Amino acid sequence: MATKTLLTIEQYAALDGPAGLRYELSRGELIVTPSPSYLHNRMRDQFNARLRAFLDAHPHGEVTSGTDMTLDADTVRRSDIAYIRKERLEGTDVERVPLPIAPDLAIEIVSKNDCANDLNLKASQYLQAGVQAVWLFFVPAPNSPTAMFRANSVPRFAAPRRVTGSKSRNCSADFPCLFLKS
Repeated sequence: MATKTLLTIEQYAALDGPAGLRYELSRGELIVTPSPSYLHNRMRDQFNARLRAFLDAHPHGEVTSGTDMTLDADTVRRSDIAYIRKERLEGTDVERVPLPIAPDLAIEIVSKNDCANDLNLKASQYLQAGVQAVWLFFVPAPNSPTAMFRANSVPRFAAPRRVTGSKSRNCSADFPCLFLKS
């Protein structure tokens, strides 16, 4: 019977892998994924640009893409987009890799290679780490379904429904109007 070799966060941070691969650490297990597609990156960049423009006008926090973040003692995740409230960033060593805090909002662009069990696990890990909301958007965009999970909910990835119109403006105290117009 084969045994898994589990990594610490320090070992993960010291990895020097080949170009074209992305790594995450889930309960000490190294997760290797291929580079994202053009459509995935384009969708991520559009969200990131709009969120950044909003935050430039309303400096409530920061948005970042592809940043490794520590979720617990043996889990590092790299959401496609992460929002962190300004007060949580104060005093945080933002040069540290992985960043020693979890985001307030994690946004994942779901590609055709992503599977439901992995998405459930990832959403659960985010929420257990104190992330207030996890948004999943499916490539290709404009009419793709959206799934949103909030803190104190149990993520169960099933057939997500498309969020449109006023339903997409489900603002909360934690994310006041950080929503995109289509």
